[in-house]
Amino acid sequence: MQKVSSLFKKYLDRFFPLLSTLVEKINDKRGNQLTYLHKDTAILKKTFSADNKWESASVNSQYVAADFVAMDSPLPLKSRPTVHTGNGKLPKSGIARVLIESEITELQVMEAQGGNAQRIARILADNAISCDAGLDELMEYAFLYGFSNGFVAMPDVDHPDQLMRLKYGYLDENTFGTADKGVVTISDFRRVFEKAEEDQNTIIKVWIAKSTYDALRKTREARELVADMEDRVYTDESVLPIPSTNKFDQAMEDEFGITFQVINRTVKFEKNGTPTNVKPWNPNRVIFVCNEQVGEFVYGRLAEDRNRVNGVNYNLIDDFKLISEYSMNEPSLVEKTTGQCLAAPIIEDVDQLYVLDLNASEEVNETAEAADSTDQYVTIWGAKYTKSALIAVMKAQGISIAVNATDATIVKKINELSEEDEAALKTAAESAKVNG
Repeated sequence: MQKVSSLFKKYLDRFFPLLSTLVEKINDKRGNQLTYLHKDTAILKKTFSADNKWESASVNSQYVAADFVAMDSPLPLKSRPTVHTGNGKLPKSGIARVLIESEITELQVMEAQGGNAQRIARILADNAISCDAGLDELMEYAFLYGFSNGFVAMPDVDHPDQLMRLKYGYLDENTFGTADKGVVTISDFRRVFEKAEEDQNTIIKVWIAKSTYDALRKTREARELVADMEDRVYTDESVLPIPSTNKFDQAMEDEFGITFQVINRTVKFEKNGTPTNVKPWNPNRVIFVCNEQVGEFVYGRLAEDRNRVNGVNYNLIDDFKLISEYSMNEPSLVEKTTGQCLAAPIIEDVDQLYVLDLNASEEVNETAEAADSTDQYVTIWGAKYTKSALIAVMKAQGISIAVNATDATIVKKINELSEEDEAALKTAAESAKVNG
């Protein structure tokens, strides 16, 4: 099934060299309907990879003070920063639009009738522009899904029937659950900012789903924060209005020095002819960043771009999207427009990135608590623990908690830990676990 010149090559020769300009005009007409954050070089630095591979490095560097030393004494050595790296092959992505035999015949009839050249060219151009936009939509999905989750699955170049998982290596020590599962509050934000300050990092922006942002804005803490900013007098019983987005953003900037990147993006996928709308950003994950630029958009060069087929119309858009138009017999005659690329968004400097995961939190096991008439035990992590022994372990781990703490308080204290600290506590608490 060999690629040969398009059946409508004379039309393609007119507009294909100008395809990039056509795409820009279409995007301008769309206005703010479709945003492409992965194209913003202030967010992702655009980087060409000559070997079609990506590599991510993150230096976990914390500065420590020098020591005062006596004259003629040796200088004390300090530990070197740890380096986290990730690498892999760039995934290949593709999309195709096809004119089947009956549609080809229809266009040829239009051509024979005359006066339809502009309409024929517009149909062919729409296919090419759709392929370009389809690749952009996939890259935007990959960026937003990957950035919020810390990984994304993309096609494997060597195994087209399989997916490769790009994992960015987010740090457990920088990942926190919320105090109450499924609910994010300003108090949860404070814990993240405290950790960043310990790490000598300054958070400047918070990436958050619109639904999660709206829920945060409606909390009592958010209302009080805005009331404080406005010097309003209130009591615990006062009914405070839900602040506008402008007032809430201003209050959060005054309090924490941050701005919000609110995500409400939808990407449309199609499988077996059925379209599906997907919101790529995980609403249960809030990402805190210390830099506007969070990584790189890495792209390579396709083998077909290096070995172009004679007679096929090609155009390279944005340096990495190869759009082509040709005809084939497979076995019926088709006119095919394809878009291909080797590219992926890569998140870097994960040591300066913090996560609030609304689903990572534990909950009080109400059934187990109701059955524990003596209140000697607490059920957490799917296991039963002697409460007094678990509290003793928590105190030994430096957690401030009363000896008569309730199940709810124990769970909340654990939820306030980072994933790394919670894992350490769980290991240390094995001695408090009740067997059987």
